[in-house]
Amino acid sequence: MHGEQETFQLTKPVDGALVLTVVGEVDVDDGEAAQEMANRVCRGDQRLSVVDLSRTTFMSSDFLNVLLRLYHHHRNHERRLVFVLPGGAALTPLQVTGLDAVLTTAPDLESALAF
Repeated sequence: MHGEQETFQLTKPVDGALVLTVVGEVDVDDGEAAQEMANRVCRGDQRLSVVDLSRTTFMSSDFLNVLLRLYHHHRNHERRLVFVLPGGAALTPLQVTGLDAVLTTAPDLESALAF
């Protein structure tokens, strides 16, 4: 287990946006912390949520489920959600599951914040 503070970071880089940055590996032991951070994003009143996966090196299937629930919450509440996916380790599981075709993605944080 990597710990919530090491793996998951919430920031508000600009007014109206909340960014969840995921750093390193997210394995099955991080499931509870991942869900709590996703819940915090869902409870916010921001106009835009960004999940930055640019520094993610591994994602378990449990974490993919958390991301999918986050996506559905935002869609059902008509809120914007963008995933930062420059490629690499985070992109592969999303491609395998077909989520890369469903999620709104950006190549970097600056582009994501422009949505």
